[in-house]
Amino acid sequence: MELAISQSLVKKLHPSRFTAMSSQMAAMVAHVLSVQWTDPQINEFVITSDGFIIIDGDFYGAFSDWKANCERLFQAAGLTQRERDYFIWLHNMRVIRHAPQGMMVVAGGA
Repeated sequence: MELAISQSLVKKLHPSRFTAMSSQMAAMVAHVLSVQWTDPQINEFVITSDGFIIIDGDFYGAFSDWKANCERLFQAAGLTQRERDYFIWLHNMRVIRHAPQGMMVVAGGA
């Protein structure tokens, strides 16, 4: 079941479906999904204790912006609730968090 959901996410979230998706956003989504869509790919995705994102040692931006961008992407991709929940679970497993605010919350919570 998880394999089918994972494959569905890779297909639905692929950057070729979203002409406005930045290469950085594509790399971040790919990191969560453990696929390579960009070169270079992300090796380390960290959420700091004060709510910011560090990508491979460089400042990226606010975690709140990443969450909002993901929500817009989920809507545009037509993800089911189960697919959203699985992406969030993958995110929480793959991203290094230094505080609880770095967690995404399942079922649309903020």
